[in-house]
Amino acid sequence: MMKSVIRHISLYAFILMLIVSMFSNVIFANEPTYEFEGKGTQEEPFNLSNLEDLIKLSSLINQEIPLDNQDDLLYRQATYQITQSINMNNIDWISVGNQDTPFLGTLNGNNHRLYNLNLSGSDGLFGALSGASITNLTLEDITLSSSVNHELSGQPVGGLFATAVNSSFNNITLRNFNIELNLTQN
Repeated sequence: MMKSVIRHISLYAFILMLIVSMFSNVIFANEPTYEFEGKGTQEEPFNLSNLEDLIKLSSLINQEIPLDNQDDLLYRQATYQITQSINMNNIDWISVGNQDTPFLGTLNGNNHRLYNLNLSGSDGLFGALSGASITNLTLEDITLSSSVNHELSGQPVGGLFATAVNSSFNNITLRNFNIELNLTQN
């Protein structure tokens, strides 16, 4: 009799664990998965704490990736904050945003700095901004080198951004900014 009771309890426990497991998979499958710590909202901005986060940000925005598979909300519309100063290690930076997918969101640098930024071959930290807000950020030890064709001399290049429409900037500092422009003719 005792063995029968233990078997029934074990069977019920197994069935209960199976049910909980099935429902937890359903519940957790609907939980958002973000590429960064945070939720991308003003209340809980995405945290950018290292060079890899910045590279990922550029890639997600330039590829116009939806935020958490939501077609109506893109990474380029989210709110971000920098959590510490970041050494850009003189990598050849690919600008965040471009004319087709401009950055539309908010970035608060929290008075941190991005330094050793090499903008050779890019248009700036941001390529294109539209309705964006950039605040409390220092760019330091920046090298911008670009070859500009004389006939295309209207081509935008910049340290913080190349083009901006209806965007706001507050408390932005550029230090040790080297510009090397090579004008070519065809």
